[in-house]
Amino acid sequence: MNQSNSNETTIPLIASNTKNLPLTSFHKSLLNNNPAGGLQNQEETKDALQNNTLPPFSTSTSIVSSEVQFAKDSSEKTNLSVPPSQEVKEPPLKEASEVAQPKKHASSRNPRNWSIDIGGYYSPEWMFGTLEGEKYANNFGLDGTFHFGNYSIRTGAGLSITKGTNEMSINYKNFKGFYNHLDSVEVVWDATHTHLIPTYYFTKTSTWDSLLRTKSARLIKRYTYLQIPLILGYDFLKNEHVSLGLRCGPIVSFLLKTEITSNNYDPGLDKIIQINYITPDRIQTYWQFMGGINVGYSVSRKFGIEIEPDLRYYFNSVYEKSGDTKKPWSAGLRAALLFEF
Repeated sequence: MNQSNSNETTIPLIASNTKNLPLTSFHKSLLNNNPAGGLQNQEETKDALQNNTLPPFSTSTSIVSSEVQFAKDSSEKTNLSVPPSQEVKEPPLKEASEVAQPKKHASSRNPRNWSIDIGGYYSPEWMFGTLEGEKYANNFGLDGTFHFGNYSIRTGAGLSITKGTNEMSINYKNFKGFYNHLDSVEVVWDATHTHLIPTYYFTKTSTWDSLLRTKSARLIKRYTYLQIPLILGYDFLKNEHVSLGLRCGPIVSFLLKTEITSNNYDPGLDKIIQINYITPDRIQTYWQFMGGINVGYSVSRKFGIEIEPDLRYYFNSVYEKSGDTKKPWSAGLRAALLFEF
């Protein structure tokens, strides 16, 4: 072997069971790239493979490149298939919109498309356009709200407590005093039957002035109504913690109880001729229409608060047989504590 090939190792190539096998690209590469092997053409190489007399060859760099070429050609011609269980699948590429868009967090208060809120509320109300001028009412109760998407419907039951004043005009006669009114006289004889002895029977009687007088009196009453609302809503702004929307709907009120809170009128010894009620009493049932702006804030997943300023229009007067054709209106502010289910 030449000195230039002193660092090369000679490896005998043993070809077993190679008879009648076709030449591969690897053997062709041996023919083209291994001049030291002594094989000069394809016919000699084929005969050597079939007769098992292939001479040794060098593991030089050319042979390594031939093996790489052989592996490449073999993979292209063989077209081996990998079982599905052993396939390595690359993750699908995400679109640019999916990568750029941040992940949206689910609402802590409304993870579903619908929810139910139950809670209590307090709503002071200032009334205008009444016969008594400005009036004040306290409204409180329990209600429930069903939310579906940005829409909602609310109902419940509450109490409305307000005070009213009854003006009275009283016609009377002033008390003058008492006198003894003679009812009868009984006359009997004395023991000698010579003289008559009278017996007088009197009744203590009150007397009043003959002049008719007039004075005014005032009674303060407290009225308690049962209120049932039916409020529809739409939230045009709604996120994880804050909601903002409109609310409107009718409210019906039923009178439950009337109480006199002031001292009742006491005429004393004056003689009452007639009482005229200037201010009529409150009616038994009345309707309102409410419209307002609702602001909600979720403190946690199950607890929230609401603030709702509103205006209310009364469909009829709140007084019985009132000659005043004006219908009152009011302004209120509802505050509610809600629990979500």
